[in-house]
Amino acid sequence: MKIKKPNKTKELAKYFLDTMSELSNTCVTKNIRGFARGRFFILHILKMYQDGFISPHELAMTSEVSTARVATVLNSLEKEGFIKRKIDKSDRRKILVSLTRKGEKELASAYKKICSQIETLIKHMNYDDIKTYLELTKKINKTVKEIYA
Repeated sequence: MKIKKPNKTKELAKYFLDTMSELSNTCVTKNIRGFARGRFFILHILKMYQDGFISPHELAMTSEVSTARVATVLNSLEKEGFIKRKIDKSDRRKILVSLTRKGEKELASAYKKICSQIETLIKHMNYDDIKTYLELTKKINKTVKEIYA
């Protein structure tokens, strides 16, 4: 009679969740998450737009954030002078949004801060470990997209 190996999937799933939760509570991860989901991500998308202007609806679709959330963020960014709005000449019912020079400077500053934190982290770790971590993270992201897309 063959003895089966115990199923470690549940244990690994719990360990994975615990480890990811622990990582998500670090200051670096919180800053990256804030960048990726918040106002700086909106500024980043605006910076990427070659035309200079994008509609709030397109911004919501690109950022995968609700139009209500985008509207709230845009109002805040406009008050701070980081974005400007204009009426679409081809359809006067639409508003278009673009980044201001002040917004570009704010984005560059935030990006520099996050990169500095990541560089500090990397300096304290082994190159091969970082490379392996990034390769595995990429593989996990790909697998998640394949399974849950």
